[in-house]
Amino acid sequence: MKGLFCEPALPELEQRWQQIRIFESKHKKKQIRISSTRLEQAKTKTKKTKTEKSKKSKSKSMSVSESNMSAVALAAAAAALGVAALAFLQARSSVGVRAVATDKAPAAVGPYVQATKDGKGTIYVSGQVGFVPGTKKLDGEDAASQARRALSNVKAILEAAGSSMDRVLKTTVLLVDIADYAAMNEVYAEAFGDHKPARAAFAVKTLPVGARVEIEAIALEN
Repeated sequence: MKGLFCEPALPELEQRWQQIRIFESKHKKKQIRISSTRLEQAKTKTKKTKTEKSKKSKSKSMSVSESNMSAVALAAAAAALGVAALAFLQARSSVGVRAVATDKAPAAVGPYVQATKDGKGTIYVSGQVGFVPGTKKLDGEDAASQARRALSNVKAILEAAGSSMDRVLKTTVLLVDIADYAAMNEVYAEAFGDHKPARAAFAVKTLPVGARVEIEAIALEN
């Protein structure tokens, strides 16, 4: 004995070396198996990811394609409607302006007509005074009575043109005396009810045939 430890015999060293080599061999095989498994898992995951991306890409492409088709269809429909609308307006405009006449309202006392109607259905009623239809007599001497009759004449002309008081867009009221404004307003409100078209009202020096009130209107057909 040379010390506390003895050198192992050669056969024992060889045996231990063999054991180490066997252990290393087994460990390497295990590592190879683990690496192979992980590689297969990575391949599977990559393949799955590519498949999902491909599906999403196809879905997106189809969605864009469908969207484009919808846009094209809408554009075509809009174009068709536009052409139809234009043709309709042109057809109406081609009718031209025509005169409106009715014996339920006073005849014109000058070189004009009771009303005109254009091809788009807009009606322009000439200024009406308080004449009783079929005569050249004013219906009363006060502004309220004449305004009531003038509005009745406007209504008769509108009905002859295929319209009505609730289709009036704007009126113009002429008064000889602005002091009659309140009286005219009361009668005017009765004639139109809840409908309130745009309006201009102002005083003038005189009106034809000695009238105190004159009312004209612009309306749309029914």
